[in-house]
Amino acid sequence: MKLLLWGRDEKQEKKGETKMRKLISIIMIVTLIAVVFIACARKPTKIRIGYLAITNSLPLYTAVEKGFFKNRSIHAELIKFQTSNDLVEALIAERLDIEISASTAVLYAMELRSPGEFKIFSANIQTKEKFPDYIIVRKDSDISKIEDLKGRKLGTFPGSTFMIIIRLILEKFIDPDQVTIEQIPPPAQVEALGSGRVDAIYTLDPFCILALEKANGKILESAPAEKYVLDPLPGGAAAFSSSFVKKNPKIAKKIVQAFDEAIEFIRTNETQAREYLTKYTPLKPDIARKINIVYFWKSEEIDPIPIQKYADILYAEGGLKGKVDAEKLIFKLK
Repeated sequence: MKLLLWGRDEKQEKKGETKMRKLISIIMIVTLIAVVFIACARKPTKIRIGYLAITNSLPLYTAVEKGFFKNRSIHAELIKFQTSNDLVEALIAERLDIEISASTAVLYAMELRSPGEFKIFSANIQTKEKFPDYIIVRKDSDISKIEDLKGRKLGTFPGSTFMIIIRLILEKFIDPDQVTIEQIPPPAQVEALGSGRVDAIYTLDPFCILALEKANGKILESAPAEKYVLDPLPGGAAAFSSSFVKKNPKIAKKIVQAFDEAIEFIRTNETQAREYLTKYTPLKPDIARKINIVYFWKSEEIDPIPIQKYADILYAEGGLKGKVDAEKLIFKLK
């Protein structure tokens, strides 16, 4: 009798052990799933950001250096481009998720070619108070006002947009056709002025500073585009690929928040933000300290009116083949 009872207890004990092992296995599986889920949730989202190594990409540099992306579990993969055209082409081809500070003129042209493929969520704005452009002459020049450029040679950046801008500036004072305008790549502008190849240059920072220091130059006019063409002038913009926004609306919102935070930091800590320029651009510290920093619009500050006006000016002057609706270009944060 005892043997039978002992045998029955042994069977029950084995069943209990089996149940316990199953329970432990289930707990281990659930725990493993939870660990994997948490790990995936914490894994940063990789975002491909194309940029130009210029001053106007400062919000990007700031967001990276201050950890504004990292704090939102976003891993920013930075890809450097040489021109706005290449940058915007890559965005439209979906080789990028975001572009930073491409020329708005290039974005307008792309909108006409491929409507609805991008959305602007920030912009760099040139004003009479915060500007990057100057007309520079040599210190020994007898040119003292814009009217004196009549019959002279003026160097400026290559491209139709700069040709339009400089002609609009000149026509406020003289017939632009009375000035010989030569398109010169940026690195050669300072030498062209110093050597006397041209009598003046319409240039942007940092070439203004270099011309003043290395070509014995002096400023003939500051902020001419903003004074005589448009103020504010939306020179460049940051944009999402439209397909990226559709697929990742929550991530897009986080990116906008990171950029807005970076812009606010620049406004309140400009001296520190300038230091990032020497890491991401060819600027040396002494130039980075002197260069003008333009104004940046946060997403909620974007004003379609100047964006529309600039597009209309370029269209009227033959720089665009069609009209652009600025409202359709702007990202709406929901």
